[in-house]
Amino acid sequence: MRGIPRGEAHIWLVRPESAGDPGLLREYERLLDDGEKRQRDRLIPDEARHHQVVTRALVRTMLSTYTGIDPKRWLFATNAHGRPEILEPVECAHIRFNVSHTHGLIACIAADAREVGIDVEWADRAGRLVELAERFFSKKEADAIRALDGDAQRDRFFETWTLKESACRGSRSRSTATTRRSASTPAFRTSRRAGNSCFGGPTRPTPSPPRQGAKQASESRSRSGR
Repeated sequence: MRGIPRGEAHIWLVRPESAGDPGLLREYERLLDDGEKRQRDRLIPDEARHHQVVTRALVRTMLSTYTGIDPKRWLFATNAHGRPEILEPVECAHIRFNVSHTHGLIACIAADAREVGIDVEWADRAGRLVELAERFFSKKEADAIRALDGDAQRDRFFETWTLKESACRGSRSRSTATTRRSASTPAFRTSRRAGNSCFGGPTRPTPSPPRQGAKQASESRSRSGR
């Protein structure tokens, strides 16, 4: 057992299909509290229910890895900005975490006494990327995306989108429009591929930008006004 060193943010990635064993899923479901089970039961289709169970089990086991606390003991609350926070045990409320998921990938980021956010997106889906960039990004960022073609344009769009969305998720103010349209993006970025095992160790961030925008995570603070 070890805590999260100050100044570090640890990222955990899971491919939900790696947790397909029925016995393993039953173990994960036993970790959920009544509220999480009700949320699971409201979800349709089965894939969404599966993602929810694996996501909640990931959060609980990840936090317990750092603290030694029984995964069943965690109690969570949602703050005024819709972000999850630790309610109990109160002595662990200083740990900050955030979760995101997309097709085939669940990501969780955690840090000690530092706001963090994470976002993952499925980059192979079709979309009018330039129009979205003009709507949600700064003029400088939209112009840079417009100047590219094909895969390069897609990669730049999703790199920018996930960085900004991570900043929104990690911002105390939750000023989504301001953060997205800010010309600055968070300096901390990483790209990691999920392994075959459901729960591996934390990955460490690297300074190089990702080639695949579908797997992008960022520790973030709102950069508006900077």
